[in-house]
Amino acid sequence: MKKLCILYSIFITIEYVFSASLIEAPTAVEKYHLVEFHLESGQSFANPFTDVEVYAEFTSPAGRVIRAGGFYDGSGRWKIRCNPDHIGAWHMQWHFQDESGSHSFSCSENSHPNIHGHIRVDSNHPRKLRYQDGTPLFWHGGKYLCIKRPFGTADVQELSYPERLPTTDYVQYAKQYLRAIAQKGLNGVLFKIQVLPLNYDGFTMDLEFLQALDEIVFEAMEQGINMQMNLFDPWGKRKQDVDWVQETPDNAEWLFLEPWNVYSFQEETKFYLEYIVHRYAAFPNVTWELFNEAEKLDVSADTPTDVYRDIIRAVDPYDVLIGSSEMYTCWYGQDAAYAHMKYKCWPDDWDFMYWAVNNDRRYQPYYFKNDLPYIWNEIGPWESEEYSEAQRQDWFRAQFWNALTLGSAGISEDHWTDIREVPDHITDYHEYFIRFVDGLVDVNALESNDEWLRNISSGATIHKCQNDWKEMALYIHTQQDNSQTTFD
Repeated sequence: MKKLCILYSIFITIEYVFSASLIEAPTAVEKYHLVEFHLESGQSFANPFTDVEVYAEFTSPAGRVIRAGGFYDGSGRWKIRCNPDHIGAWHMQWHFQDESGSHSFSCSENSHPNIHGHIRVDSNHPRKLRYQDGTPLFWHGGKYLCIKRPFGTADVQELSYPERLPTTDYVQYAKQYLRAIAQKGLNGVLFKIQVLPLNYDGFTMDLEFLQALDEIVFEAMEQGINMQMNLFDPWGKRKQDVDWVQETPDNAEWLFLEPWNVYSFQEETKFYLEYIVHRYAAFPNVTWELFNEAEKLDVSADTPTDVYRDIIRAVDPYDVLIGSSEMYTCWYGQDAAYAHMKYKCWPDDWDFMYWAVNNDRRYQPYYFKNDLPYIWNEIGPWESEEYSEAQRQDWFRAQFWNALTLGSAGISEDHWTDIREVPDHITDYHEYFIRFVDGLVDVNALESNDEWLRNISSGATIHKCQNDWKEMALYIHTQQDNSQTTFD
């Protein structure tokens, strides 16, 4: 540990994320692994979240400089996180207010089977995803995770939803769930941050929330589970005088930060976004979901997407993937689309994508016209008490095959099941899908050329792939077991 005797004392310790104890100065880290640097100060600050400038510049063996912002984590401690992506000698220059120091470490080859670097758009297949080391990624997604309820002081909902559990209990259930789905081969979940950790003063954070989230993200990284981190949500944190028992608002005015309105809470929103980026961008298993259900309110999220994307890009040295969900978002200025396939037609119309593209104008932009990767979220039938759990699961199964043959980059189900009751039958289906996808020569090469044929009598939908007439993806649903069909 180094001590600098200046106007106040600063201590810097280095912690390798896979070590159980603090390490003074590691001589080696592994490529794509997250490393933490801790800075402590004996000086007090009125607001340690905003009154202290903390950052580090990491110089790679190739001479590239990565500037990573620091963040306050309580008890007089600030952290800086780094993700080295180049083998060789690295140099770190840290800055705390007007003081600075340096440290060097070497980066060796990655040996972890579940870590492949940050998620990127596949440059050879712009509708698909890959990891930084080139490994193709097809997103097999699990349920949504969330630590606390976002709705205010009153609550009429039962304990069946995960955020109603005590935080310490929930973290343990979430870790168990992550380990369980990893054993089945799933590789994704959605975590709803949705402004929840931002305190109502607008410039401090709920560190209990974030430290619990850290535990979940670290466990997910270790297990090879990627996380869409949802930043804004029409179901998110509401203002102090607005409770869940009141009627759901149809605009952004009841939401804390009013994120659909870029002219309100501008400094608070900037602080919130920058803090989350400083804290989580170095994790290789994270993507940003800027808006969940971006078009749910009666106001467009197009302009806010531009504003908030630029705030994120200005402080994110890793260019973490940015996307948003729901209708009409695919032409927004983002990297990916997280489309929802829920409650759009009845479960007996199994050939869903053909039906949707030809009958539902809302799905026209989803037919891959913008050359973005699409992860299909919230797959499920029309919301109705008429359908059993088994029917909902069968609906998910049918929609997986439709989305895969159309060329999606991943599938994530509408999975609201209690965290204590999963994995379940839907995750069993996922395990089967994963075996199929893993058996493909190159899942990223399965690209539709936006043409298809349909044989109504056989129930077959054939999607032509871009390798013209040398590849086709065929989905047949016959609506009965042990059936046979023929087609030319």
